Amino acid sequence: MNSVAGKVLILLVSAFFIFTVISQGYFAVKEKRTTEEAVLYTVNEDIAFTGVIIRDEKILKYDGDGVLDYLYDNGSKITNGTHVAEVYDSEDQIYARIKYEALERILDNLERAQNPGTKISAQPESILERISEEYDDMLSEIQNENFDEVQEHKETLMFLSDVYRRVTDDTVDYSERIADLESELADLKKQFSKAKASVKANETGYFIGYVDGYEDELTMESALTLTQQEIEEIIENEKSPPDDAVGKIAESYSCRIVGIINTPNQFISGEDLRIMLNSSGKLYDVSVASIKSLNDDGDCIVVLDCDSIDEALVKERVQKMSLVFDEYTGIKIPRSAIKFRDGVKGAYVVSGENVTFKKVSVIYQTEDFVLSKNTSDEDYVLMYDQIVLEEVDEKDVESSSG
Repeated sequence: MNSVAGKVLILLVSAFFIFTVISQGYFAVKEKRTTEEAVLYTVNEDIAFTGVIIRDEKILKYDGDGVLDYLYDNGSKITNGTHVAEVYDSEDQIYARIKYEALERILDNLERAQNPGTKISAQPESILERISEEYDDMLSEIQNENFDEVQEHKETLMFLSDVYRRVTDDTVDYSERIADLESELADLKKQFSKAKASVKANETGYFIGYVDGYEDELTMESALTLTQQEIEEIIENEKSPPDDAVGKIAESYSCRIVGIINTPNQFISGEDLRIMLNSSGKLYDVSVASIKSLNDDGDCIVVLDCDSIDEALVKERVQKMSLVFDEYTGIKIPRSAIKFRDGVKGAYVVSGENVTFKKVSVIYQTEDFVLSKNTSDEDYVLMYDQIVLEEVDEKDVESSSG
C-alpha cells in the first residue's frame, strides 16, 4: 500500500514537473519579442571637402644667388621695408648662425643661474612649481605641433633646472661649462659672416614664404566667380611659380575658402559656421559668402569668408578640411519602433514579462533612427532599455502594467 502510494506520488510529481517545464517553454516562445537595446549615440554632420584658400597677395622677388634664411614665421605681420629674409653663400653658414644664436641663449641662461643673486632670491618650492608648469606647457605645444614654442619651453626648463641645482646644492658650479660654451661660440663665429644681401617687404601685410604661381590669378574678388571646372583644375594641377619668387605678402589676414560640396541645403548665405583643417585639427570661424547649386544631386560651390591667418592656413593653397556642424548625442531608437499612444510619441520597451510604453523627446532624426534626449526620467526611453521592434497588442501593455 505504502509502496503503491509512493509510486503514484512520484508519478504525479514527475508529471507536474514535466507540465511546468513544457508550459514555461511554450509561453517563453509565445511571448518572445524582437528587441533592440537603447544605446547612447552621437551624430556629427561634418561635410568633408577640398578647399582652395585665396587671399589678395603680392609676390616677393629676389634674382640674386645664394641661400635664403627667412626671418619671420608664416603669417607674421610686417611693415613695408622690413627685412624678411637674409641671403648667405651656403646652408652651412645659416646652420652655423642658428646654432650660434641658440648657444648664446644657453650661455646667457647659465650665467644667470650662476649669478649669486639668483641663488639668494630663488625658492626651491616655487622653482619646482614653475618646472612642472613649463613641462605641461611644452607637452601641450608638442601635441599642437608648435615646435618654435617647444624650443622656448625646453630652454626655460634647462634654465630652471640649473637654478634648482644651484639653490639646493652648494657644491654646484657652472664656471667650467660657461668657459666651454664661450670657446664653442668663438669657433662658430668663424664659420659664418654677415648676410651678403637681404629681401625686403614691398608693402605692409602678412608674410608667407610659400609661392605656388596662383598669386596673380586668384584674388578675394575672383573667388566669388570661380567655376566648377576652374576649382577642380586648381585642386588637381600644380603650377610653377616664377623663378625669382621667394615669398609673398598677403594684404589682409582675411581669406576666402572655395570648394565643391554636397549638401541638402544645410546652410544658407551669411550663416556662421566652422571649418576644421585635416592637417592640424584646428578650428576656424567662417561665414558663408555664397553658395551656388550645380545640379539636383546637391552638389554646389561654396565660398567661405575667414578672418584668420596662421601657419596652418597659409602653408598650402589646397587643403583637406571639413565644415563642422553641431553634434547631437542622445538615445538611439529605430524609427520603425516609434509609436503614438494617446497622442504621445514614444516606443514600447520590454522588461522581464512586462511591456510598457515610454515617451521619447526627439532631438535629431534620420530615415532610419531618431535620437531621444538622454535623461534619467523613467517615463522616457533610457539607456539599456530593450526596445520592441514589432507590433504590440494594446491588451498586452495593459495586462503587463496592471
